[in-house]
Amino acid sequence: MQKHPVSDQLQIFVINRKKDAERRANMSKRLGDLGLEFEFFEAVDGHQIDAYSVPEYDGEKRRLYFGRDLSIGEIGCILSHRAIYRKITDERIPLTLILEDDTHFKEDFPDVLEALVRESKKWDMIRFLDRKKIFKAPYRILKQLTETYSLARVRGIPGGAYAYLVTSRAAEVLYNNTKRNSVQIDIIHGRHWETGLDVLVTKPSPVSPDLEIPSTIGETRFDKEITVSGFKRLIFPVFRFCFKVNSSIRSRWYFAKKKQADRRNWRI
Repeated sequence: MQKHPVSDQLQIFVINRKKDAERRANMSKRLGDLGLEFEFFEAVDGHQIDAYSVPEYDGEKRRLYFGRDLSIGEIGCILSHRAIYRKITDERIPLTLILEDDTHFKEDFPDVLEALVRESKKWDMIRFLDRKKIFKAPYRILKQLTETYSLARVRGIPGGAYAYLVTSRAAEVLYNNTKRNSVQIDIIHGRHWETGLDVLVTKPSPVSPDLEIPSTIGETRFDKEITVSGFKRLIFPVFRFCFKVNSSIRSRWYFAKKKQADRRNWRI
């Protein structure tokens, strides 16, 4: 297929382990069919490193607020995304689409990207999240991008890091904010009151995760079992409660705070 013009306006990286050849072939075909040029970016395999000893992982804080560690795959995922942020920052890449290798795309995805590129001075990060429940909480439509897609601000902290756009400023901020981590990379993306980034989503999403193939992170990411013991197990519920309340209050505060700026910048 002929190259889509938007390929000249941004860089596209697909996070992939070389050993995952089938995923690599699938992504090559999917993006090739859309006329999007891209590069594979070698993922950090958490199973091939001493994941719990890397300086980027704050295990003490994680166990204090969640009662269990991140999985090895989740730590590898954080390190993979962080490595891309480093590359973007070092090479001063203005605009980057970051994809994980388990994603599907709608046929009009390149057109959505083109519309977002035109608005790139007004945002730091665009997350593509194919989860209808994120719009059950309050949200704000900022602009009609195409006949089908709108740009929106959501109040919640939705998960998912399989597809997102970042400016060079956002990549540098995220790199600095991932020096020490106790939460998954997608949670960091959602806590924009901490990063200070202007993070938006599209409604609906032109990208969706491939749920038919096993996750390379591992199914332990859904495990809610409490593994701490002794005194830490006793105090964990208090810290967990405080974490949830703090996140809820601050997400609501940030959403309200941005209302005037949204009216000014987007003329809504």
